[in-house]
Order: sequence, then structure tokens, then C-alpha cells
Amino acid sequence: MKKESNAAESRIDGEQGNTREERFPVSILISLFVVFWAAEIFVTKLAFLAGAKVIPLTIQGGCFALLTLSLLVLPSRVFELQTLFSEHRGVFLMVLGANALHYGIGVLLYLFGISMTKAINVAFLVTLTSLSTTILARVFLAESIPAKKLFALFAMLIGAYLLTTNLKQMVPGKGDLLILGAVLFWSCGNVLLRKALRDTPVSGELVSFLKPIVGLPIFLVAIALADLYPEGVSRMFKEPLSQFDHLHFAALGGVLGAMLWIFLYRALKQAEASYVSMLGLCTPVLVTILAVCFLGETVSGIQVLGAAMILSAGVFTHALAVRAA
Repeated sequence: MKKESNAAESRIDGEQGNTREERFPVSILISLFVVFWAAEIFVTKLAFLAGAKVIPLTIQGGCFALLTLSLLVLPSRVFELQTLFSEHRGVFLMVLGANALHYGIGVLLYLFGISMTKAINVAFLVTLTSLSTTILARVFLAESIPAKKLFALFAMLIGAYLLTTNLKQMVPGKGDLLILGAVLFWSCGNVLLRKALRDTPVSGELVSFLKPIVGLPIFLVAIALADLYPEGVSRMFKEPLSQFDHLHFAALGGVLGAMLWIFLYRALKQAEASYVSMLGLCTPVLVTILAVCFLGETVSGIQVLGAAMILSAGVFTHALAVRAA
């Protein structure tokens, strides 16, 4: 039976198998994920400061991400894709569905939400993804949540609140529930993908490649239905996709997005979803550093304290994972 199982894994992985995904320690994979994610957020911020519109930038960035993944992933994963589709249809559908939840519905709810609430609300609410992911991973993946890990999580969330809000009052907006919905769909998507990556030989690279293939058609359908939305949202979704003044930002953001997906799902192949999500909270710290260095933004003592709490709790979380390994 073991020989048959190994043969099945060999077929789905192809000749190269998953060893390429396991060359780097999880800590390095997560660090690269955080770096690329922070860079992608910063480039998006630069695009908006230059006058880019949300929907054209999102669609164009997704197209460049797909192009990047087609060049980096597809040549070495064609056999795996064929085998996954023909011999492991259930896993294939799980990956497609999880990517639809994460990159399709989740991002759509996020786009709806940002047009209906304050930026300060969005900045903090998205950090709650780590909390919802930890809860869902406990329920559906039986991941452990020891008291020390829970303490570190709440310390990071408090730090994220201080960093993103600077203790300014958050006025509830209509879009807050939509942002929380996006958070829930992002968490559901990643927990399902962690299950697929943990329990089957499917590679993180192939999961990344399938993400824009599923997400972009969902965005296009949402654009086609723009007349049905409230006025502010409808106006945002009706922006012409042929706006190419900020194409260079879309191209760079797409490449960075593709890279962050690759390293995220390589990490989820090896590590618990809660662990990866918690260390992902270090991203706002790096974004803040980039904004201070290149945009001349200033930070208060409260924000520095928040950043220090996030980083300290992140180091503590990593130490817990190393000790448990």
C-alpha cells in the first residue's frame, strides 16, 4: 500500500516532486512572503497617490500576476496540473473553490468595503484575518492553540491596532461588515488551501497559478453587474479598464503579488495556517518603514510601540514553533 501511495504522489508531483518547495526553512518562506506582500502594498499605495483607479489597477495587476505565474510556474508544473485534473478531481475542485473564496469573493467584498468606510477602519480590520484564521484552523484543521500562542496573537493584534490607528477614533462605517466578510472569506480560503496542501501532494506553486485563473473571471462578472450596486460602488466598478497611465504600477504590483502567493503557499505546505497568518501581521510594520523611508511619513510613539509589540510577539511565536518542532 505504501508503494502505491508513493507512486500516486510521484504521478501528481511529476519528476521534480515537492522537494523544491522544501529547500528553504519555513521561517525564510514566511519572511519572503512578508517582504513581497509589504512591497506589493507599498506599490499599490504609490499607484493610488499617483491617481490610479482601484478597479483598473486590480484587473491589470491580476493579469500581470497570471502572466508572471505562467512563466515561472506553468513550464515545470504542466504534468502536475494534468494529473491533478484527471486523477484527483476532488482536490482540483477544492483548490479552485478555495481560491475563489480567497481571491474572488474575498477581494470583491474588500473592494466594496473600502468604498463605504474609512481607511483607518480598513487598515485595522484586515489584521483580524490572523484571528479568524487561527479560529478556523483550530476548528477544521485541529491546529493547537496553546495559551502562549493565544497570548502572542492578542499582543500582535493590540500592536496592529496601535500601529494602524494611532489611537484615533474608529467611526463605524457601512463598509465595515463587508471588510469583515472579506476577512472571513480570506481565512476560509487559506484554511481550505492549507488542508489541500497538507493532505495531498499538490504544490504551493500550482495553487498560486490557479488563483488568478479563478479570481479574474469573478471580477469581470462583478464589473458587468455594476449597474446593480449603490451609486458610490457602481461608479468605482464602472471605471474603464483601458486606463493605462499607471500600467507600470500594475505590472510591478502583479509581479510582487505572484511572488507573495508562491511563498505564502510554499509556507502553508509545511506550516500551520495559524502560524503563517500570525507572522503575516509583521507586514504592516514593514509597510510603515517603507512609507517613512520613501514617502517621508512620520510615526508617533504609540505607533512605534505597536510595531515593537508586533515584532516581539512575532519572535516569540517563532520561538514557540521551533520549540514544538
